[in-house]
Amino acid sequence: MKKVIPKGAWSSPIELDLTNISIQSLLEGLTKTLERIETIKEKIEEIKGTGFSDPAPANLSDLLGIVSGEGGGSGGLQNYANKTLNETITGSWTFANQIQVPSIRGSNTQDLLITGKNYGVEVRIDENGTNDNNFRITGGSAGSTTLFSVDASGNTSISGNTSISGNLSVTGTISGNFNGNALTATRLQNARTIALSGKVTGSASFDGSSNVTINTSIPSGSITGLEIADNTIQEYHLFTDAALVRSGDYIFNGINWNDINNIAMYRINPSGSGGSNQPPATSQSGLLTVFKGYYGALTQIYIPSDTNDKYIYIRQNYSMTSWSSWRRILADTTTSRTLSLTGHVTGSTSYDLDTVTISVSTSIATGAVGTNQLAGGSVTSAKLASGAVIENLGYTPVNKAGDSMTGSLTVPSLTVNGNITCNNGVISGRYDFTNRFTIGGLIPSTISVSANSLLDIQTISVLVPTGKNLYLRRLRTYIYSTGASGSGSLQISVLGFSSYNYSFNIGSSSPIDVLPNTHLASGSSTARVLIVSFRNSTGSTIQILYGTGWWIELEIL
Repeated sequence: MKKVIPKGAWSSPIELDLTNISIQSLLEGLTKTLERIETIKEKIEEIKGTGFSDPAPANLSDLLGIVSGEGGGSGGLQNYANKTLNETITGSWTFANQIQVPSIRGSNTQDLLITGKNYGVEVRIDENGTNDNNFRITGGSAGSTTLFSVDASGNTSISGNTSISGNLSVTGTISGNFNGNALTATRLQNARTIALSGKVTGSASFDGSSNVTINTSIPSGSITGLEIADNTIQEYHLFTDAALVRSGDYIFNGINWNDINNIAMYRINPSGSGGSNQPPATSQSGLLTVFKGYYGALTQIYIPSDTNDKYIYIRQNYSMTSWSSWRRILADTTTSRTLSLTGHVTGSTSYDLDTVTISVSTSIATGAVGTNQLAGGSVTSAKLASGAVIENLGYTPVNKAGDSMTGSLTVPSLTVNGNITCNNGVISGRYDFTNRFTIGGLIPSTISVSANSLLDIQTISVLVPTGKNLYLRRLRTYIYSTGASGSGSLQISVLGFSSYNYSFNIGSSSPIDVLPNTHLASGSSTARVLIVSFRNSTGSTIQILYGTGWWIELEIL
């Protein structure tokens, strides 16, 4: 027998099967049921306190469904009490407190979505089998922006800036660009060049992957004496060229000094043979210094060690091709020396190299200065002291325009290259005709000279002694001529020697006075024949007219 309890406070009617059930059994069952109902009520209160929303199951059918697992549940009230869900959930459930579940699964075609308040941030778990972004934290409308994702292989992607307040430990490789400073790094992204300049130069490329070594050098001439500590340069520092230095020394006469070109200081030992280009020193032992100047010129300075050699010897190689001659510089500044003057000017003084100014008291030796030492025009009346004319010269010098002389002038011998002009005065003396003589002639009547011919008009024999010479000193003439237009000449010659010709224009007449000073002939034991002739250089006959004459002065020296 079945009894149906009508639906009342319950959500559905309850059907009771009373077949084969006694009254006593039924009452016992109802008693137990009532006890269980009390227990269920207590459980419901606990469930309500753990997050289930109101209203709680209130009718017997719902309670029985919860207890037995009917009504769609598989675990009944026990599953709810243990907070265990193993059902397909549609729609959404809201929990006021925490919920712990072993697993939450979405459908095979949709993401499992966990949404924060107001859908600001969403957690999406992808179970559609594509394995593209199995776990994502998204933002934006409907999760359009992926903020964080982890795929099935464990690859993680973060969009936007990430701030880490603690330490980040990475066992794999991080790729990409980093901003900020790293505590450690394997290498620099861009290698850098480390360069040294100044007194020491050199450079090397450094990327941090390994240590670097910089090959350094000290530029020539960069170290000054102020930068070298006192008492630090040893003797062996100065002898650097083992190919030339023999046990640290050079032999004075055993080397070619032109080959010592290395910048250093060298000891020089005496003796040896076969050397060349040594300094002209009396001491063959000393110190040689070789250094290079600003433009690369080499300089050798040799300082003898013998105190008897008071000189320093120096020479230079300006063009790097040849050395200059050795020059001596006096090195002794304490020994007194004497400077003496002899000759026309005399005097002496003592000095040493510490003397800044050397003064010598001088005098002119008696009779040392003659008139040949006086420059022309240097002695004038203004230069002479009172009485100096009579006491020393005996005459008043006249040597420039405007000077005048009174009294008489006696000259033992006078040679004049120009003219002597005497205004209102008399020059007395005699003209020396011992070696000079004259010849002359006059045309008594007109004569003709054929075209291109020479006509002799005077012949005279002159005895010129052996060792002497005949000179033409002066010619004075007045020539009258007519005929063809052209030129003619008056010729004076010695037979067998050269001739002198004075040219004139035919048809013109003018007085002629010239000083040829021409050599005509040399002397001989026989007389020389002197001929005076007229030459016609035109193609027609010319006439030399009456009145033409000549005066010729000759000299034998």
